[in-house]
Amino acid sequence: MLKSIRIKLNKVRYIGDSIGDDVRIEIEVLDKFLQIDKKIKIGKIATINQEIGGLETDQEIFRAEVLITIIEKDLLFNDIGSVRGNLKINTTITEPQEFIFKVQGKETRSVLGKIWGKRKAYFEITLEAKVSNAIKYAPNKGDGWLKIILQDNGKTEALPA
Repeated sequence: MLKSIRIKLNKVRYIGDSIGDDVRIEIEVLDKFLQIDKKIKIGKIATINQEIGGLETDQEIFRAEVLITIIEKDLLFNDIGSVRGNLKINTTITEPQEFIFKVQGKETRSVLGKIWGKRKAYFEITLEAKVSNAIKYAPNKGDGWLKIILQDNGKTEALPA
């Protein structure tokens, strides 16, 4: 049976050292791209609940590669960290499945070739995958009735489109 998978960015947790609070989160998964700008304080959790994308599959275990980039935006120095990972989604489970990725952002400062900055921040990104039965809609082609074949007995029935 065809399953529909929807993936969303659930929340972001900011831990470790403070490298600033003006954060951009970029996520690439399922050939979709999500970019969120958020003010997050150290030690806090930001609830996002933003859908990234979805697809339909007939696989029991679906794997998808994900790239997450965190950018702490500054006037002079952007602190950037990224991580690649995989989602392994079991399509037989209907409860939401959570995937946590930890992205390190390291403070970087450089003037005239001199580099300094030792603070490290960590961002825990929680993605959620929700699986449901795929629904296919058939367009009304004419008389307003749709003929279907019942799976259990093979009989043909007409339904209002």
